[in-house]
Amino acid sequence: MKTILAIGASSSSKSINRTFAKWIGEQLAAESLLVPDLNTYEMPIYSIDREEEIGFPEAAHRLKELIQQADGIIISFAEHNGAWTAAFKNLVDWLSRMERSIWLDKPVFLAATSPGKRGARSSLDLAHTLMPYQGAKVVASFSLPSWNENFQDGIVDKDLRVSFETELDLFRRSVLSRGVKRQQKPHNQIQYIVSQEVREELQPFVFWDAGKPQIAEKELVIPSHHHSGIGIITYFAGSELIHSDSAGNDTVIASGGSQWICAGSGIWHEERYRKLLTESAEDMAIYQLWLALPPDWEQADPAYQNVQPEELPVLDGVKVIAGSYKGKTSPLQTPFDITYLDVELAGEELFHFTSPSGQNRGILFLKQGLIKVAGEIVEPGVLVILQDNDGSIEIEAQEQSDFLLLTCLATEQGIYTAGGSIHSNRELLQQMQVKSRGL
Repeated sequence: MKTILAIGASSSSKSINRTFAKWIGEQLAAESLLVPDLNTYEMPIYSIDREEEIGFPEAAHRLKELIQQADGIIISFAEHNGAWTAAFKNLVDWLSRMERSIWLDKPVFLAATSPGKRGARSSLDLAHTLMPYQGAKVVASFSLPSWNENFQDGIVDKDLRVSFETELDLFRRSVLSRGVKRQQKPHNQIQYIVSQEVREELQPFVFWDAGKPQIAEKELVIPSHHHSGIGIITYFAGSELIHSDSAGNDTVIASGGSQWICAGSGIWHEERYRKLLTESAEDMAIYQLWLALPPDWEQADPAYQNVQPEELPVLDGVKVIAGSYKGKTSPLQTPFDITYLDVELAGEELFHFTSPSGQNRGILFLKQGLIKVAGEIVEPGVLVILQDNDGSIEIEAQEQSDFLLLTCLATEQGIYTAGGSIHSNRELLQQMQVKSRGL
């Protein structure tokens, strides 16, 4: 956490909102916490005549500099006659004349408190209405009623504290930037996350297979083979997937659909990818993720689920393969706290994604185009390994682009591998290998 600007929107020398804003900032363990006293930024009452006469006051420039320094902004509002204090409103009037986007599209936590039971709710509601037009990226909001009863070196009421911590976590993850740890080239043309070292680093992600098979035949046939101890998510395009397995599942999934296999105690399966031959058909592409199952799932009965393309929700160019995005949830059911998105962007389009709370492991694969991830250029053919935190990610398309973004709750368990089986201890791996011969 870098620099947080915490503003109490009141000029009172005993401002409870300045105290509250400062306290909120202290919960974030920021490298730098800026807590200005509005009295040191006092300016003449704004009017166009004064602006023409004196220009912009020196105090306005100083406050603008604080906003520019901040990675995130907390504002706690007092309420005077159902609205903002005159001191804060005057600051906004001056700043808005300097630049319409006062808050520079930075993450903002809107808070409010008062001695009364409404907790300055009217002032907070006004902020929700106006501040997005002033360049505030409002990501969290909280009103604390009855200050004298509910705040004693922190929020006293248990239910209010839980609500506050939920909002604080949203703000924290929006401010915390998630950059690129490294870009990794494939082990061969299409396989990533192969070595033991990388598997231990990225678990539960333990294998990533991504690419466009170049085949002359109408079908790509992957003969019957065995897995245990892993979950497999397969997502594909340009073909239909014909699946059969030792658990009795025989299905066909259309292009753009997905598949989940919980190998558990062991399963044999065969996959046939039948190319689409229409003129408008995409090139065949297959993206397969293996995840190390939680220990209590490693000996479970195998399970299978297929999801047809029309069942996968799409919102603003984002297809939800697993997990949820902006209220849209994939029907794919896994035992993992995971988000898996297929994102299409137009040239120069920006994509901001705040990782769901706790999903501190992440990878990205560019299918086509050219993008910047946290300012770093990414080309197709490499796997982007994201920093291990659950902060926000900024992706900018340099041209029309399509990428897969995956975030997940990190795990720490043993990784023992033999062929298509991965287990958390060697003894169990050997047992499952012996069992596989009898399936």
